[in-house]
Amino acid sequence: MRLLNTTTLTFQEFFNERTPPYCILSHRWAAEEVSYADFIAGKKVDHAGYTKVLQACRFAKSQSHAWIWIDTVCIDKTSSAELTEAINSMYHYYADSRICFAYLRDVSPHLAPQQINKALESSEWFQRGWTLQELLAPKEVLFLDDSWEAIGTKAQLSAVVRRATGIPEWYLHRPDQIPFASVAARMAWTAHRQTTRSEDVAYSLLGLFNVNSKYVPSNSEPRLQHLSISSKRYALLQLEIAKSTDDESIFAWTSPSNQPCGMFAPWPSVFAGFANVKPLPLDPEDRIPWQWTHKGLELHLSSPLDMSSTMRMGNAAFDHTKTGDMHKIVTLGCFKSDVENWHSMEKNQRPASPAREGV
Repeated sequence: MRLLNTTTLTFQEFFNERTPPYCILSHRWAAEEVSYADFIAGKKVDHAGYTKVLQACRFAKSQSHAWIWIDTVCIDKTSSAELTEAINSMYHYYADSRICFAYLRDVSPHLAPQQINKALESSEWFQRGWTLQELLAPKEVLFLDDSWEAIGTKAQLSAVVRRATGIPEWYLHRPDQIPFASVAARMAWTAHRQTTRSEDVAYSLLGLFNVNSKYVPSNSEPRLQHLSISSKRYALLQLEIAKSTDDESIFAWTSPSNQPCGMFAPWPSVFAGFANVKPLPLDPEDRIPWQWTHKGLELHLSSPLDMSSTMRMGNAAFDHTKTGDMHKIVTLGCFKSDVENWHSMEKNQRPASPAREGV
């Protein structure tokens, strides 16, 4: 891990337990960012990105932090190996930091209290894909306005952050509980976020699901050849998640109209409306492990119906949502091809949002 000294403005690499306490910067990338090579060569000193690095170091030093990690200059992006390692480790970088400073360039300084909350809630920082992990992973996040003045912490502003993101305050106060949120809930948190490069949607979610992704080259998975590059990356991410969990809520999403699809979602936006979905509370011994076969994903689900050998259509129940004291089963439409095998329906015959329909 390469850190920047907030006093000398020099870099030093650290490994494992020798890494000193450090703070970390979260920010929206702009047009004039500087790279690691630019910074060590003293180039582009008139760029806004260079000034931002200096201001981050100055603020960190004022808070008694000797070391800081900033993604623009602490990763040598000319090294594919270093970039891959950083992408896979990003969530842990933020989780292990003493504090994360979230710089919001679109929040003006010196606003009245009621205006600050409104400006914070509408900040673009809450609409970007990469900043989701930067919000959730750190134990403490301090929001800063455009003049690098403190607005408040994640804990202090949890109600505002909840309104901006839809993430329950429980997870904002307890990052250690995030792995216990259902897959559907975590996907729903990113449903309305955007990334500059569409394929970065999948990369930005690696840490949220504790997936160390060694993505398979595009031509190595023939079952995904019909997908775009970004959808293929997202499908491969879901495949990696499915290998490490038996949380059926990964299938709780509504398919877009007039588009063919399989068991995996084409992009995060289709999980919107499923944030309250969680797996049926079954005994672990009753859960049969999923298998990825040459024909597709094989899994065993509960059914609210008595599906006899003569029934050709049915519903497999895989999750439920809780609204107050009411539980609603979310179902997956399926059909029977022979005596023993059931298949997921495609296109628009996916489950409806639990807020609208339940079986």
